Amino acid sequence: MVHIQHVVMYSGGIGSWAVAKRVVQQFGSDRLALLFADTRMEDEDLYRFLEESAQEIGAV
Repeated sequence: MVHIQHVVMYSGGIGSWAVAKRVVQQFGSDRLALLFADTRMEDEDLYRFLEESAQEIGAV
């Protein structure tokens, strides 16, 4: 079981992306979770970006 230590509110914007990257640089990605509040009104491309960038960052 992985215990999450860091949570980034991940909107899919450049600010939250940069914060997530910085957290990984400082603490690593093994205990990082990205949290996305889905309004179900988002552009389809945002969902693609969220998945691809989360994999690239190494977060869950």
